Amino acid sequence: MRPNHFIGLVVPSRAADGTPWFADRVPDPPPGIRRFDATDLHVTIAFLGPVEEDAAARAWRALPALGTPFDVRLGAVLALGRPRRYSALSARVDADHDRIARRIGAVRGPLLEIAGAPPETRPVLPHVTVARPTRAASPSQRQAGRAWGEGLDLHGVALRLDTLAWFTWAEDRRGRLFRVVDRRSTRDGPGRVGRA
Repeated sequence: MRPNHFIGLVVPSRAADGTPWFADRVPDPPPGIRRFDATDLHVTIAFLGPVEEDAAARAWRALPALGTPFDVRLGAVLALGRPRRYSALSARVDADHDRIARRIGAVRGPLLEIAGAPPETRPVLPHVTVARPTRAASPSQRQAGRAWGEGLDLHGVALRLDTLAWFTWAEDRRGRLFRVVDRRSTRDGPGRVGRA
C-alpha cells in the first residue's frame, strides 16, 4: 500500500456539550458515498502524502505547539475539489476560523519542506471532511451525494479541538480509513515520536 501521512487536529465525535453530534447529525449517505468513521474526523494541518515514515516523523517532531485549544463551530457542508468530480464533502470551520487558519498557515509550509513533500499552493480552508465519493461513484451518485451533504445540518455544532495527531492509513480500511501514529496536546511543543 502506498504510504499516506498527514498531521491534523483531532475532531471529537461529541460536541463541546457532550452530545454525539456525528452520530446524530450525519446519517448513512447514499450509494457511492463513504461516510467517515467517527475516529477519522480531523482538520488537516499539513498533508504530507506518500512520504516515508521517517520523513513524516521528522515533520511531526518539528510541529510547534499551537497554543490554547480551538473552540470552533461548524458551518455549511461544501463539496471540495473539482466541481464535477469533487473529492470530499466537508463542513467548513466557522467560529475561530481566522485563528486556526493563521496557525495552520504559519506551520504548513515548513512541515511540508521538512518532510520533503510538495509545497501547498491552495489557501488554507479549515474544514472537517465527513464523507467522500468512492472511486467507482457514478455522476448520478455524486450528484446524490452532494445533495445529501448540502442537506446535513451541522451549523453551530460547537467543538473543542485540543489534540494534535500524526495520521496514516489504517491497516484494515474496511471500517476506519486512518490510524493515529502519535498524538499530543495543542499546548505541547516538539518532542520525541511515540505511539498512540
